[in-house]
Amino acid sequence: MFYKDRLGLYPYLEQDDVAVNDGLPQVASLTKHLEKMEEGVRRYIPDADARGLAVIDWEEWRPIWMRNWGPKHIYRNHSLVLVQQKNPTWPLEQVSRVAQQEFEISAKKFMLETLRHAKHLRPNQLWGFYLFPDCYNHDYLRSMVSYTGRCPDVEVARNERLEWLWTESTALFPSIYMGAVLRSTASGRQFVRNRVDLVSSIGESAALGAAGIILWGDATYARNKTTCSDLEAYVRGTLSPYLLNVSTAAELCSQTLCSSHGRCLRKDPDSDVYLHLNPLTHSIQRQNGKLTVSGELGESDKLSLQTDFQCQCYSGFQGESCDQADSLRQRGLGSQARASTLPFVILLVVFLIL
Repeated sequence: MFYKDRLGLYPYLEQDDVAVNDGLPQVASLTKHLEKMEEGVRRYIPDADARGLAVIDWEEWRPIWMRNWGPKHIYRNHSLVLVQQKNPTWPLEQVSRVAQQEFEISAKKFMLETLRHAKHLRPNQLWGFYLFPDCYNHDYLRSMVSYTGRCPDVEVARNERLEWLWTESTALFPSIYMGAVLRSTASGRQFVRNRVDLVSSIGESAALGAAGIILWGDATYARNKTTCSDLEAYVRGTLSPYLLNVSTAAELCSQTLCSSHGRCLRKDPDSDVYLHLNPLTHSIQRQNGKLTVSGELGESDKLSLQTDFQCQCYSGFQGESCDQADSLRQRGLGSQARASTLPFVILLVVFLIL
């Protein structure tokens, strides 16, 4: 997990307008940033051949001008001042247009070159930015009655403008955090469903064909013995059995429908069907401290999978059952293809105490 102070010289503004690393992407030195990056990468991923997830968590500004609202509006203000100082006779409309262009071009270049250099330094890692893509489907804050969870059309269009980011990233890390008001509700499932409690987040993600999820928290979880014990009880008693249930069901579905060469995802994204083991044919038990699954799919289970799910083939495979080689995509798969062969087992639990 690379926070703003862990990877290169990320430019941002503190709340008191103090510029860190020159504050704005159009002012900061990209060359110095890339040179500094190697130090952070070596510290946090010391093994050059390591495989895994690499999440860049830069949340101070967003590369699309209009998405810098609220506290982030400071980046628009400072960009405007920068252009006005250089061109004091320009009308405000021209200043605004040029300020937006300078900011967006520089932000794009800063993020793109960061990804490219990171992939060069650690090619076996799957790199991407946290909160990208984002849906901004928070209409439930105004009204739960009419909430659909759909992404606003304007945000869909803005996400399409970030095609350069989706192309360069080797992993996408949208957030499925839910407010307490949404937990275990139909609205909560709509929230997660359109952005990419356990069933409403992990189960929903698996059924939509996600490769995996990441869980992390801060030092709050370890502040005293009671919270540590509560967390351990939750992980052992609730979270771990559910993760094993979902990951096993996803693997069985992949074997059954996709020749183990793809992931299962819903035919109807808005349906309430999940990749869960049938309790009539499977059981999860703890033996010698380790959770194990016993049982096998029945014919009715296989029929249900065929009815409700379809295949999303891994790179290099095609066809309804992912049983045909795709020669056009066989070249240069590298670590991305290796990582994609996991049905739904990528889970990273990080307690960030530092």
